[in-house]
Amino acid sequence: MACDRCEESREAGYAFCMHCGEPLDDCPDCDASREKGYDFCPTCGRRLTAPDLGRRSPYSTVIAVGTAILAILLISEAVALVAGAPSVWSWAEDVAVSILVLKPELYIAGYISGLALQVFWVVQVVVLLVCLIILFRQTLPALRAPGREILDRLEDTPLYWMAMVLCATLVLNVVCALPSMGSSLDVDNPIGFVPDALYAYANAAVWEEVITRIAFIGVPMAIMAACHLRKDFWRYLLGGFGMSRLAIVLIFASALVFGFAHMSGWGLWKVLPTFISGIALGYLYVRFGIHVSIMMHFAIDYMAVLLDGAMLTIVGMIMFAMLLIGIVCIMEIAKRLWTSRSALREMPAVMPPDQESIFSRRE
Repeated sequence: MACDRCEESREAGYAFCMHCGEPLDDCPDCDASREKGYDFCPTCGRRLTAPDLGRRSPYSTVIAVGTAILAILLISEAVALVAGAPSVWSWAEDVAVSILVLKPELYIAGYISGLALQVFWVVQVVVLLVCLIILFRQTLPALRAPGREILDRLEDTPLYWMAMVLCATLVLNVVCALPSMGSSLDVDNPIGFVPDALYAYANAAVWEEVITRIAFIGVPMAIMAACHLRKDFWRYLLGGFGMSRLAIVLIFASALVFGFAHMSGWGLWKVLPTFISGIALGYLYVRFGIHVSIMMHFAIDYMAVLLDGAMLTIVGMIMFAMLLIGIVCIMEIAKRLWTSRSALREMPAVMPPDQESIFSRRE
């Protein structure tokens, strides 16, 4: 059902209303997908059929609980980010930090210190807060749905998918890390509410997404869009353009680079867990946009900041709950992949036609 502000989004050129989430224009592949009986368009991801409460996934309630836990975690981390910002500003006056790039191996491009570092820190804080606001703004319309429709609307939001992907990723990362738990790990990363930790994990959430997801997925897709004479091809850098076979290849390639980039600081054992995380982050980037992949990266890494004092027990309980929910999420993702295998075979090779209409849910 359209809201009274849909026209505002339509005039801005968006495909979905930024307030209610309803589609404003048809994707060129939606009609063909609807005729084939698909519930969702494999090109743009929009729902093609009305929600059927009787067909709702039996795991949706559990994942919705995980979504609520993730929302609480993100808010707690954002509070820590803002509360610690002044201490990082003072700390940045007397230190120099490296600026890393991937080519594809990890490379130190230079160092930044003093006022430049302070400005860089402020920019990262602003980016993280803006991403969080956009993420929550895209979720609120689902919570305004009447009664039992809330879960159905929630399943279409980036926050729900982020919770499902994040919880599943945590379980897989723990399983991958089990063989190395008995060995000595030479890792010296800051933990707790201290300036170097506050900076390091905020920087990782923002900068690593820029040099990995944007550089290895967004840039190639933007170049292909320009070659196909797409309007607003630069918007591909922000993600949210939808799946294609090329996008899947780029997701796996960027995840591989992302995994091996962590080997120098963590060791060989870190490659596989980080590769899995890279696939998850790449998927969220391609489907929903850079703000969602940044928020997932932030949610995972900034838990290290909360591992301090009384918060240590609370974070431990959150982690345990998310791991339990993650088992359900893995089953749900596996089921979705299996039931959508025919749609995957029909996925566009490079990008769907008229791709500028696909920039949707991140708006």
